[in-house]
Amino acid sequence: KQWYQRRVRGIGGVYICFCAIFVMPYQWGWRYLILLAALPCLVTIPLLHICDESVRFLAVKGKLQEVKEICDKIAEQNKANKLTGEIFCPPTLKTSKSLNTDLFKQPFLRRTLLLIVCFGASVWGFYAFMYLLPDMMASGYCHLSEWFQVTHKNSEGCLIYTSEEYIFLIVVNLLYLPGYVISPITAEYWGRKPTLWYSFWGGLGTTVLLLICIHPVVIYINLFLVINFYGISVATLWLYVPENYPTYLRSSATGAHNGFSKVGAALGTFLTEYLDSVKISHSITVLVVVLIISSISTLFFQIETKGKSLIDGSDPSSEPQNKNEIPLEQCRTQTD
Repeated sequence: KQWYQRRVRGIGGVYICFCAIFVMPYQWGWRYLILLAALPCLVTIPLLHICDESVRFLAVKGKLQEVKEICDKIAEQNKANKLTGEIFCPPTLKTSKSLNTDLFKQPFLRRTLLLIVCFGASVWGFYAFMYLLPDMMASGYCHLSEWFQVTHKNSEGCLIYTSEEYIFLIVVNLLYLPGYVISPITAEYWGRKPTLWYSFWGGLGTTVLLLICIHPVVIYINLFLVINFYGISVATLWLYVPENYPTYLRSSATGAHNGFSKVGAALGTFLTEYLDSVKISHSITVLVVVLIISSISTLFFQIETKGKSLIDGSDPSSEPQNKNEIPLEQCRTQTD
């Protein structure tokens, strides 16, 4: 599921670039581009009447009859047995108003801080390379060829947008797709933690090599590897983050880490643009420092969630002592 979401995001990035090709060179402006980017959102309107409400949300609100109806519908669609007995929710499901602060309390403090660092660094690099790649080629960094005419000012001082630059961004978005495909395969085969290790340390090594101007061909290969390492790390983190927290905290944790990652996205975007105007190697050096910190952080992850249920994976101590015992962190049916 997470791999599917990342693939859809890649397609969305390609769609935005296609829109920019037809809008920006003709000076229609960013407002028209944003309008075109928002049009696919209209698809969600009919989905409001098709998709069912979250059974967990309904259970917390005490609407247990609706929970049973939705579960029966899911069972029927999957040709499975329907729920039997009486549905009840244990007190552990009653959500607290301090969910976000729980992320920074024991036993979640350590994993929260580590994931903030790694998620922020991964997204930093993801967006930084969107700007770094065209700047490297436009400036002839390490004798790289300029494949397209970049945005520039004409003799009258007006900013001229070129379609070639957006075509290149389409190529960059497509280059991330192999990483999205590799991530779930290695995460299921090797585990989440090893996948994060090799993606961050591999990204660090290939980024360091960008500082060494060996040969343009080597640089191009390195750029391809760097992009895919970032793609693998981002996709794996989307898998790993919700698996690190118990049921009552999972949604809040996922949303909070997504919000924290936007800090890395903002820094990666604006700082890269500024440093590129000074010297390309400065942007790469900052990326190396960020990756050193995040790569070391991956060594301190405690939990491997591969092969575990979401409840068991969130905390080793939450695994029931009796294997026949059902954890109390989820709504379930009680039979006589």
